[in-house]
Amino acid sequence: MQRFCFVAILLSVSALAGCASSIAPIYTKADAVDEPALVGNWSSEKSDELDKVRIGKDKDGLYKVTIHDQKSGTDSVYDTHLLKLQDASFADLLISDYRHGDAQIDLPFGAEPLHQIVKYRLSGDHLNIWAIDGDAFEKASKQPGFTLQFRTTKQDSGDTIIISPTDAIRAYLSSHPSDLFGDATLLKRQH
Repeated sequence: MQRFCFVAILLSVSALAGCASSIAPIYTKADAVDEPALVGNWSSEKSDELDKVRIGKDKDGLYKVTIHDQKSGTDSVYDTHLLKLQDASFADLLISDYRHGDAQIDLPFGAEPLHQIVKYRLSGDHLNIWAIDGDAFEKASKQPGFTLQFRTTKQDSGDTIIISPTDAIRAYLSSHPSDLFGDATLLKRQH
């Protein structure tokens, strides 16, 4: 139950996060993608979307994505793995730090972070990001051949938790790279 409560907190923190999270990652160490052009500072032109994103390269194919929310003053830091499935680029984000100003906010007791899956496309100084969308997920789940196992939380938000293993999620995204995702968020590189 606490894990599901944390999902609602996590989803309200990050504008990148959609209405679905996964217990399992979608990446494997064998398929890490190196995208040096992602490194830098990004921001949205729309005031109702996330304000600032900083992407840095860490070690062993890991990226650090920091999302700063101007309205709340919070910073969410994600350990991020990049991968390609067929011709689509994906990122698997797992929260590693959440803070308000200098104060770190801990996960609730017994909670585990869940993987946030986003699709992205980089074109010069423009970065499009698609988060998993609740309506798109629900529509896809009613189609014949939908193979992902999931649970919907009993919280007011009705968030979805994908409980399929890594290989099943990868197989679905490989054959249906757009079915689960909503509208793109456009970020522009800050110089």
